[in-house]
Amino acid sequence: MQQPAAKAHWIASRHTYRCCHIYLPDLEQPVAAISYQSNYYSLFRVEPDQTTALKIAEKLGDRNEVVAITQIPKGYAIWVQEQEAQPTHPTTHRYIRRSAHPPTSPPTHLPTHPSTQSPTSPSTHPTAPYQVLTSPQQYRPCWIALPGKSQPRQAIAVQNNYYSLLDVVPNIKDTAHVVKRLARRDLQTAVTKVPNGYGIWLLEPTAQPIPPAT
Repeated sequence: MQQPAAKAHWIASRHTYRCCHIYLPDLEQPVAAISYQSNYYSLFRVEPDQTTALKIAEKLGDRNEVVAITQIPKGYAIWVQEQEAQPTHPTTHRYIRRSAHPPTSPPTHLPTHPSTQSPTSPSTHPTAPYQVLTSPQQYRPCWIALPGKSQPRQAIAVQNNYYSLLDVVPNIKDTAHVVKRLARRDLQTAVTKVPNGYGIWLLEPTAQPIPPAT
């Protein structure tokens, strides 16, 4: 079995963590979580492939996120530590809190940044936590080098910004879920349509482009 990144916990035993639901400060509805070593981790993504799960955990760890991975019947669940989590009631999954705003449902579609509506006017600097690239004319496939990493990473160039590939998600609903989770953590993303789903790319401020081979 491959070893997870330094900031990722591989939880091999089901007896060492507890499934639960938690409230987060910016969300009205509780989210699925686990309690592990006195910390709460919200569900980020379920990957059927172990290698992909470990790569995602590594990339989140590079951004100072603490990640846990558990094996479940559908594959490998990736969980991200939540410092400000509040546990729900263990039986009713409810936590008493007052709010002037009614609960809202999670989005089932991706928000589209206004600057990405036209392929002739992409943003020169990302001002929102996401970009939806609707035309291949808005980006250029490339490879990048990152500080401290020996292997180049697949990426896209959007004007003067580089985004490395995080994951390919099969449908728009799951894509919106991942983008929302990343946006909560102030991680800027781009989304592209690819043959087998949607590519989710993470902004790499320190990336250096690798010149194409001649």
